[in-house]
Amino acid sequence: MIERGVAMADGSVLILEHFPDRIRCRALVGAVMVGDGAMKAAKQNVIDAFERNYLVDLLRKHHGHIGHSAQEAGADRKTIERMLKKHALKANGLC
Repeated sequence: MIERGVAMADGSVLILEHFPDRIRCRALVGAVMVGDGAMKAAKQNVIDAFERNYLVDLLRKHHGHIGHSAQEAGADRKTIERMLKKHALKANGLC
């Protein structure tokens, strides 16, 4: 697993995106790395992690059905599709 991350890395730093979905899906919202300490960047990291985890849980609950997931979230189907694209997820076989 670590070898795959190293192979996928561009430089000497491994980030979550270098690992398979099954590892990325286990990332917790609270496990945010602040890095340079910029509040705006840290806040966006928390929002992105929450959004991704919420989406994964929602789609799992509805067995990958985008329409049902959107309905429960009170969102448009297109919004869910944009979020899937943003987080590089697939409705079926998320993790």
